[in-house]
Amino acid sequence: MKVAATMLGVPVRRLAGKIVAALRPEAPRESRFVALPAIRPAALPAGYAERQANALSIDGMMSDFSMQVMDAVLTHQAARGLTGHVLEFGVWKGRSASILSAHIRDGERFILCDVGQYLTEQVLAKFYARPEFVQAGSSEFTTYVDVAPLRGSVRFAHVDSSHAYRDTLAEMALVDEILAPDGVACFDDFTNLNYAQILPAMFKYLFTTGTDLTFFLVTNDKGYLCRRPSFEAYATFVLRQLIDEMRMRGNADAMIARTDMDPEYRAFYLRPRGEGETGDHYGPSLYAANYEVP
Repeated sequence: MKVAATMLGVPVRRLAGKIVAALRPEAPRESRFVALPAIRPAALPAGYAERQANALSIDGMMSDFSMQVMDAVLTHQAARGLTGHVLEFGVWKGRSASILSAHIRDGERFILCDVGQYLTEQVLAKFYARPEFVQAGSSEFTTYVDVAPLRGSVRFAHVDSSHAYRDTLAEMALVDEILAPDGVACFDDFTNLNYAQILPAMFKYLFTTGTDLTFFLVTNDKGYLCRRPSFEAYATFVLRQLIDEMRMRGNADAMIARTDMDPEYRAFYLRPRGEGETGDHYGPSLYAANYEVP
């Protein structure tokens, strides 16, 4: 009986310990928000050309093509009246953040997260909205930031941080938690095979977790995801409007490709035309049906 009582007492004590721990007040969350210089945001320019020139004046590796695509997607969200917060993981000196800042509206949070704070006062003066800055890696974000107010309310997340396999898996899970029903997540270096681990990490998450995230657009630099119920809206934008949006941003050489319509993967590939290529679609004689409907 004594042995039985001891054996029964072990799980009881463990359960009691868990109950006490749950009732104990939570320790204050350490803040990693960095106070940025109080710089007045720049006046929003009327056209894209000035936004691009402004971004190009900031050190960074984001290409003209990537700026044009990102700006077009954000403009499409505005045209649909979508609202929500905007986050960026991996900021460096702020080139891509400059593009994002042109699309922040009243009531939306603009949160930047990086392991280091490299934004100068001169760069902050080129932003069109004041950001919040979290000095931490993406894997630490939930440790130092209360994500409850962000859950399901982020309309655009740009991920350009460590590119490690485990970090990318964690970033996919975080994006899945915070992305709004009509939100977009953009992952950098998606097709850069110097970071080949990004591909298996992202597809492992997509096909093993039951998520409703799916790709709707990929480029030579980035992969754009939305939730499956929003796929038709974003795919329609890519198919019917994106080429014209690229032309309006000074790029008359973009074309889209889609060589499969499998229900599990119907994303478009947007890229510059190759030598000798014409038209807006790749392989229309072979894949015409793939460009008829989203």
